[in-house]
Parts: sequence; structure tokens; C-alpha cells
Amino acid sequence: MMKKSKEIIGSPVISIADGVQIGTIKGLIVNPQQKSVEFLLLDEKSDGPELKGIPFRSAEAVGEFAVTIEDKGVLIDMMKVGILQELIETGVDVIGTKVITKKGKYLGDVSEYAVDTVTGKFAEFYYMSEGKAEKTIMVENVITIGKEVLVVGEEAEVVTENIGENQSGSEKMNENFRSQDKELSGKENISTAGTTEQGESPGGNVKASFASEMKSSLDPAGIFVQRQRQSLIGKTLIKDIKLDSGEIIARENTVVTEELFNKIYEIGAQKLMELAVSVKE
Repeated sequence: MMKKSKEIIGSPVISIADGVQIGTIKGLIVNPQQKSVEFLLLDEKSDGPELKGIPFRSAEAVGEFAVTIEDKGVLIDMMKVGILQELIETGVDVIGTKVITKKGKYLGDVSEYAVDTVTGKFAEFYYMSEGKAEKTIMVENVITIGKEVLVVGEEAEVVTENIGENQSGSEKMNENFRSQDKELSGKENISTAGTTEQGESPGGNVKASFASEMKSSLDPAGIFVQRQRQSLIGKTLIKDIKLDSGEIIARENTVVTEELFNKIYEIGAQKLMELAVSVKE
């Protein structure tokens, strides 16, 4: 099943153990490199300053009416985890980014995206250009999600023309996405969905404005991960780091080496976050 970001944002969050609503979803943190949602930001019913989040894989379901979790134990205080705090402060938006083909043609601005509610992986992106109807790009045609640009293959234009008005790309992709695995790995970035930015009209100005910034804007996560690498290597673990299966990757008192960092980095963003909060300062 697919849902657009605007359909997830505003959903009530229900604790199964307590049988109560503990808040609503107010935004999404995405992993642009793996093209998936990592965290659901919670607008919690409390007077505290904390910013709580739900790891997507820890949600029991992202359903038609609500997001359900087992209990409050799955919530994470995002601002107390350095690796997440920096993402929130320096993150990028998906909605509002400009859609540019690999050959530099401007197609429009991202207006929305949809994700698979089981895996959290992106299904498709929607974009609009001035005076034209909204079009759809399948995730397979997306090359890079950058700070200011969504880079797509040339075939993306053809795909949007072949999607019928009465059937969305999400409906066509449902079966394919149900069969995808749940592995999430790579770099982390943030998108607080629902924030849009008016784009420029196609033309020379657009091409010129992005020519000098394209290289630096395509991979903002790379700089962030490099900072984490420099910060964590050489520090000592205060607990065992385990896979979801229970297998121990590194034991308590192990010194983080570049080899260990790379191994955990390959496993996924959430495991990298766990590493960040499992070392002696």
C-alpha cells in the first residue's frame, strides 16, 4: 500500500499497549540515498521541549486512519542524539526541490511524494511546472535527491506521459514494493514534508542558477557522514552493538576503527545512530 506524505502527516499515533492517542505525525525524516523514510516526527501531547520521533521500522503499521506503535518505548528524543540533531538542523526538503534531468533539462518542482507503508521506501515523486498539470516520476527514474535538486533520468519524461489519469503510479507499483526487502542503509537526511518553495519557470535562468551549485548540492549527506566518521573513530563502545537478529557486531569496550565504522555504515542509518550514542565522550 502506498501513501502520500500529506496523508501520513497529521495522522494520529496510537499506543497499542495503552489504548490512547499519544500525538500526531508532523513530519518525515528521509534517507535520500536509500530513497526511504527513516523516522516519523511526532507532535506529542506534552508541554516539554523534546522533539520525539518514531523509527519507521518500529511502527506496527502506517494505516489508513492512524500510525500504531506497540508502546511509548519506541519513541526517540531526537534532540538528545547528536547525529539526529544535526540532521534536523541542517536537513534538506524534498518537497519544493527542482526536478532536473541528467542532461540538465528543468521539468518542474517536486509537489509531493508517496512511500510504501510497509517498507518506508519511496514509490514515486510528483512534480509541477508553471501552467501544467501535476506529473509523476517513478522512483526507479530518480538518480539523486539533493539539497536543491532532484536529478532524474531522461526516461522520466516518457514515464509521466504513459500514466493514465484514472490510475496513479502508486497503484501500478503496489505489488513490486510489497516484495522489496526492509533493509535500510547509507546516509541520512531530513525532509519535513509539507514545506514547499515556489520554483522558477523553465529557461536559461534556471540552468545558470544551478550550474555552479549542482555538484555541492547533490550529496549533502556525504559531508555529514564524514563528520560522524571523524567524531566516532577512536572512541570506545559503552555497550555491545548488535544486528536485529541478535548477532553481535562489536562488543563493549571495543575501540571504533575505520573498518568498524564502515561496517556499521553499510548496515544502515539507524545502526549508525545507535553507534553515535553508544560511545564514551
